[in-house]
Amino acid sequence: MLFLAADGLGHVFPMVPLAWAMRAAGHEVLVATTGFGLAAAEAGLPVADYAPDTPQGAEWHAGLAATPRLLADTYGVPDLAERMREGAEPVDIRMSSAMLAGFAEAIVDNAVAIALGFRPDLVIHESMCPAGVVVAAALGVPAVRLELNPARTTELSEHMLRHLAPTFARFGATPAPDAAVLDRTPPSMVVEPGGVPLRFVPYTGGTVDPPTGPPPSERRRVLVTIGTTLPEVTDAGSLVGRLAAAMADLDAEVLLAVGGADPAALGPLPPGMSTVGWAPLESLVRGVSAVVHHGGAGTTFECLRAGVPQVVLPHSRDTPVNAGAVAARGAGLAVDPADFTAAHVAAVLDDPRYAAAAAEVRREMAAMPAPSEVVPTLTGPAVAGDRRENAQVAV
Repeated sequence: MLFLAADGLGHVFPMVPLAWAMRAAGHEVLVATTGFGLAAAEAGLPVADYAPDTPQGAEWHAGLAATPRLLADTYGVPDLAERMREGAEPVDIRMSSAMLAGFAEAIVDNAVAIALGFRPDLVIHESMCPAGVVVAAALGVPAVRLELNPARTTELSEHMLRHLAPTFARFGATPAPDAAVLDRTPPSMVVEPGGVPLRFVPYTGGTVDPPTGPPPSERRRVLVTIGTTLPEVTDAGSLVGRLAAAMADLDAEVLLAVGGADPAALGPLPPGMSTVGWAPLESLVRGVSAVVHHGGAGTTFECLRAGVPQVVLPHSRDTPVNAGAVAARGAGLAVDPADFTAAHVAAVLDDPRYAAAAAEVRREMAAMPAPSEVVPTLTGPAVAGDRRENAQVAV
């Protein structure tokens, strides 16, 4: 089983529980990724780097650089990217799909080379890594897509396949849809039926002495976290500080997860407000009454799994989708970060409907098939089959 993930903890960590389950069932597993994704090796998984000589994040920059060309080649509008940036046309799914296809182009040759050495029977790729579809088609084996977010990316995938048509042709392969789609979304939040349900099992890295979170309190407690990706592109301390200031008068304890930022940079904190460094989110959400966060997929799913109401402050990329899914289910609020106030947190704390909806979702997720229960579906004839006769490169 070849697992293919983009650079980033939020891309590779969701694949770890299923990779563990595959190994426990006796299958050979290899994770192909790069950059921050190489942390999968710390989970005891074999890892191959498809961009070993490339500076951190360079493949994403390659995708951005290729976006204007891919948009022009696919839609026949040479200045489409420029028109989108200037606001003449809405920046829509075409822009994202072109960027992700450009990312795939940047890594696909090395990814195919890794696959040829490993000879997988199945390629499992996360939804932001369409190179997996090209690799699978080139080797004549099925591809399975793991959705990272509550929303299905079928339309995005279709656009990416259109952009990658020349890349498929270069390998003599024919674009084909994924043989199956793994959907971690709770049943009541599914927007597109037909996926293979997969229970969300958190993996946030190993710790020798895992934090247990702050001691129990009689007061309501609110957790504030901005995940692992956002601190890479912004001043984490400044952002957490602004959120803390907005909640200074909230009638609740506030726990600020500052990650690697210096807590001292926040200055004196009001009574009832404290900080914690990097820690597994599953340990921090225990006993809290609400979570304020950035809208990352991993954080969103962990809050749903814990049955905790959320105030989601989306910033870019997929976070508006995640925030919208939470709000639509009634398990929390989606709020523009610029408009955030303590009143939004008070609303989810004081209105029991948010906690009730979050509890319903928690029960739904607990009843979904665990990774070990999904392995037979992925390795059975309905998905895996035997398609090596369709290989376009020597295997």
